[in-house]
Amino acid sequence: MAAPSAPKLTATLREEKGKGAARRARRAGNVPAVIYGHGEAPRHLAVSARDFAAILRHNGTNAVIDLDIEGKSQLALTKQVDVHPIKSYIEHADFLIVRRGEKVTVEVPLHVIGADDKADRVIVMDQQTITLEVEATNIPAAIEIDVTALGIGDSIAAKDLNLPEGAVFPGEPDDPMLSVTAAKTQEQIDAELDAAVAAIGLPAVMKTRTLGYDGKGQKVLRKPEDVVGAFAELGSVPCILEGFVPFTGEVSLVAVRARDGETRFYPLVHNRHDSGVLALSIASTEHPLQALAEDYVGRVLKQLDYVGVL
Repeated sequence: MAAPSAPKLTATLREEKGKGAARRARRAGNVPAVIYGHGEAPRHLAVSARDFAAILRHNGTNAVIDLDIEGKSQLALTKQVDVHPIKSYIEHADFLIVRRGEKVTVEVPLHVIGADDKADRVIVMDQQTITLEVEATNIPAAIEIDVTALGIGDSIAAKDLNLPEGAVFPGEPDDPMLSVTAAKTQEQIDAELDAAVAAIGLPAVMKTRTLGYDGKGQKVLRKPEDVVGAFAELGSVPCILEGFVPFTGEVSLVAVRARDGETRFYPLVHNRHDSGVLALSIASTEHPLQALAEDYVGRVLKQLDYVGVL
């Protein structure tokens, strides 16, 4: 079977380099990029942000693209895409030069099909992606795992996956990909919650693991009667129980860290809440806790080698 043709994308060479040049390229509707590989010197490029985003939507983040670099065709693998953490536009891209027929190593998403919300079971993903050695022009957008026929206690290993022709998983055949477990009974849920309350004590705050913040997806448990039915009130979704911490005020700090470690901080903000919901934030350029907050947040960013806005 012939490999599908690579989508085409026009690129221009960038003579200017640095952060200022990259910002100007983005303001002009382009994505600053670099292409390298096969012993060639890196070349700095600019590609249309709209056209590049469309290719990624249709071909996935491992898209192999036929770049037209000022009239010369070059096949390239999308190696890395940096996206702005807040505004979600593409900030930068790395392209790796590839040749037809050669194999590359990529991370491919795993997609589950046939799950059909069954209340008595839970699909547990051991991996969200799989590493594949695959021909550059035959990279799949995703590997599908059909769980329609699986029962409770069944599992899927790497050897059970339907991989594209010629694709190789470099790990062990028995490496787990997913498993099917029985959903917890109400009695088990109640026992876990009682144990958590006994360990943490009351008052406590139960919040949904996803989007449980700022007064939403939360329930304050002040007395034993509040515990009964609390999990159901929050939608019977995965939750976290935290100790209740009384405080007189809250401050928050936004920080930005670049790849080279340069870090900048916004003014410290004092937050006021109304019934657990943020009502007002007041920024001050001379807050007495600014330096202390910057020290704490700066150490966290450095320890995590974080890049972006936090």
